[in-house]
Amino acid sequence: MLDAPLTRIVLGGPLSGKTTSLTQAFVAHVRADHIAPEQIVCLSFFSANAQAIRRNLRAQVGERLPWVTTVQRFLTLLLRDYAPAANLPVRSKEIDPVTRALVIQQSWADVGGPLWREFGEKPAGVRELTKVIDWISQHRVRFAIAPGELGEHELSQTYCRYIELCVQHRLLTFQEASLRGLGLLTDPGLAAELRARFPVV
Repeated sequence: MLDAPLTRIVLGGPLSGKTTSLTQAFVAHVRADHIAPEQIVCLSFFSANAQAIRRNLRAQVGERLPWVTTVQRFLTLLLRDYAPAANLPVRSKEIDPVTRALVIQQSWADVGGPLWREFGEKPAGVRELTKVIDWISQHRVRFAIAPGELGEHELSQTYCRYIELCVQHRLLTFQEASLRGLGLLTDPGLAAELRARFPVV
């Protein structure tokens, strides 16, 4: 467990007590520190974990737990609240895994190179391409792509087309949400506002 004054990061394997630790800390902040539940951010990467924490908290602090959620959902909601500052298109929606796979497949088909012709219709083709797209996404520091930035290879062109389709259809990917969220935090005034809004993370 890593603690800063009002920041706690709990790491551990299955059944190590992460949910219990977070629940106890959350309740202590509400009861002892008199912090409203909607001012506490409690995040997990997985929906099932966030639901378990919410379930444990409801009996002790009530139903109002808007920021006990997944990292992706938190970023989506935060960006909606600060859409103009994040340059987020109006009516953006969080992309789900099925839609993401379809958009990746459509992007690859649009590029239509030799890899698409050989592997595009194979069952594992899109799944393997998704790994490549994830790798590219994880190694970028901004969402927008400059012309020619990633080269002319079919996989690079497919990634570029994927980003174009997400923008065109206002689909908010986890990568985009993360990068836009980080962008928000570079504004000192906005970062201070968020610290005041969420004193406990």
